[in-house]
Amino acid sequence: MNQSLPRILCVDDEPQNISLLQAMLMPRGYEVVTAINGQDALFKIRHERIDLCLLDVMMLGMDGYEVCRQIKSEDLHRKIPVVMITSLADKENRIRGIEAGAEDFISKPFDSTEVLARVKMLLHVKSLNDKLESANLELEAFNYSVAHDLRSPLIVIHGFLELLKKRSSDTLDEQCKGYLQRVMESAQSMNRLIDTLLSFSHINRVVMQRERFDLSRIANEVSMSLHDSAPERLITFSIAEGLMVEGDPELLRVVLNNLMGNAWKHNCGQESVVIEFGVTEAKGITIYFVRDNGQGFDMSLADKLFIPFLRLPGTNVEGHGIGLATAERIVTRHGGRIWAESMPGKGATFLFTLR
Repeated sequence: MNQSLPRILCVDDEPQNISLLQAMLMPRGYEVVTAINGQDALFKIRHERIDLCLLDVMMLGMDGYEVCRQIKSEDLHRKIPVVMITSLADKENRIRGIEAGAEDFISKPFDSTEVLARVKMLLHVKSLNDKLESANLELEAFNYSVAHDLRSPLIVIHGFLELLKKRSSDTLDEQCKGYLQRVMESAQSMNRLIDTLLSFSHINRVVMQRERFDLSRIANEVSMSLHDSAPERLITFSIAEGLMVEGDPELLRVVLNNLMGNAWKHNCGQESVVIEFGVTEAKGITIYFVRDNGQGFDMSLADKLFIPFLRLPGTNVEGHGIGLATAERIVTRHGGRIWAESMPGKGATFLFTLR
C-alpha cells in the first residue's frame, strides 16, 4: 500500500459501479478502497486513512445520507470530503445531502470526466485546508507556550508587590501607594489576559464528546446564572423548550454562555431588554439563534465580530474580545457556521447551525 497516493473510498452495493469507479480512478494515480454497504464504509473510515469518499445514496440497510451524517458527526473524520452519487437529482434529495454534510453530488449514470474533475478539485481543497489547519495548530501551540511561560514570572512580580505593600505601608506617601496599587492592578489585568489566552488556545485541544441532549435546558441554566450574577437587572429571557441536538454539551454550553452573556453585557443600562433563544429553519437547515432587542450594531462591522481580541468601536464592556471568536471555533468544530444580523437600535441576532 502506497501511503503517498490519495486514497478514495468508493461505497456502492452494486459491484459493477465499484468496478467502473476503479477503472476511472486507478489509472489516474488514486488508490481505491471499496465498501459494499454503510457499515463496511464506516468501519474503513474509522480504521484506515481515507482522503475522499464517493458514496452511493440508495443502498440496502443504511443509506448514504445516514453514512454521511455519521462521518460528519465524528471529529476525527468530518473533514473527509464526501461526494454523493445518486440517480435522485431532484432538489429535495440534494437538500437532504447538504443537511447530511455532503460537499458535492454526482448524478448517475456518471461521466468519467466529471468524476475525475470533482475528485481532483476536492482533494486540492482538502490539501489546502490541511496545511492551513497545521499552520494554525503550530500558531496555537506557540501562543499557549508563550502564555504559559509568562505566568510564572508574573506570579513572582505580583508576590513581591504584595510583600512591598505590606512592609512599606507605613513609610510610603499616598502618591507612592497609588503608584504601587496601579502596578498591582496592571499585574492582575495581565494575569487575566493570560488566562484568556490559555482558555482560547484550549478550545481546539478539547476532545469532543458527542451525545444527544436538551440544548434548551442548558440555555435555561445559563439564563439563571446571568440573573444570579446581577439580580437587580430587569432582563427577560424567552427560551424555546425541548430543543434536542447532537453535540458536545459542555462546549455548546460555552457557546450559549458567550452569546447570551454578550447580549446581557452589551445591553447593560437599557430598560425592557428581552434575550431570546430559539430555532428557525431555512432551506431545510435547522438554525439556532440568540436574539435581543437592545442597542444592536452596524452590519458594516459584522466581519470583525469573530476576530479574536478585536472589539467593535464604542464597546465599553469588560472582557478581552474572545467570546464570539470562541463560539465560532466551537460551532465550526461541530460542522456548522455562525453569523450575525443587526441594525443600530434594533437589537442583534446571532445565528448558528450544527451538523
